[in-house]
Amino acid sequence: MERLWPQGLAIVEGTREILADRREDLTAKDVRIALERRLGLPEDGLLSRREEVAAAIKTVMQENSATPVQTEAVEHMLHMLLTDGETAQRMLASANETDIATLVLLADTAAASESAARVLAAAHLGSSLVPMLQPGAPRQSAAAALQLLSGATKHAAPDISKLLLLDDILQPLLSLFALRAEEELAVRVAMLLNSLADSRGSRFRLLHGGALRALTHTIIEPMSSGALKEHCLQAVASIAGRPDDEVSLPQILGLLCADRLPGTQREALASLQIIAEKQPELCARLLQVDEIAHGLASAVESSDTTVSVDAADLLKLLKS
Repeated sequence: MERLWPQGLAIVEGTREILADRREDLTAKDVRIALERRLGLPEDGLLSRREEVAAAIKTVMQENSATPVQTEAVEHMLHMLLTDGETAQRMLASANETDIATLVLLADTAAASESAARVLAAAHLGSSLVPMLQPGAPRQSAAAALQLLSGATKHAAPDISKLLLLDDILQPLLSLFALRAEEELAVRVAMLLNSLADSRGSRFRLLHGGALRALTHTIIEPMSSGALKEHCLQAVASIAGRPDDEVSLPQILGLLCADRLPGTQREALASLQIIAEKQPELCARLLQVDEIAHGLASAVESSDTTVSVDAADLLKLLKS
């Protein structure tokens, strides 16, 4: 069950701070020891999670090696986007998997300006990027498309997230995420799902669009790295409307099972079913989680026949 409990993003954030503070060459062991001190852990407290520390180092190094923002180019693009109503449509129409430079420039511009991000989103940014998010698309173009979407959603502007989700961007993201063949891309998708869950309406679209099931699959997948699991757990918490709560995946699913909306209950039950089928050894322990016990009891009494039957069947499975 411990893998289903959130650890926060302390390791990644701590690694980022350590590498920013110290410019000399550091080994992975140096970073791990510094993290243990920073997090108040005993000596070798992170030894069993050294692979996760290594993944955090890789993530931060990739962030630091990203192409620097070209200020003049960004300012020029920003001016065009905000003064010429057709610029956004023209740039998005011409953007393709072979023009990575344009995608990166748009990403930097969207990240630098909330107004630019809003203009791009209104110009159907989401649907324009769908071809680059298909499973068979080149990795570099998928990474650039995700970078552009991340830049557009960094401003905590719910209307931008709404525009992107209404522009049918979710299913391509989940299809790419389901592959999990490329760790970095999967992490970026999880972070993007977290950013998109910034309003009640967007959380509803993510939840009922299959994001909860997809994230649950990845969290319980033994091959998923610790860093990826943490980002997924954070996304789940945000989609459930509890981004700052220290609650586990089972607790969140239990709370959603008790929701007043049958659709939300069905998604939570389906996610619990995934855990029970993929890790049957956890069934008995899941029933010990108060939120699950209460949530299943509420779902069994639901006026929605499908929810009631599914909850009763799941309860039997967990008890078997």
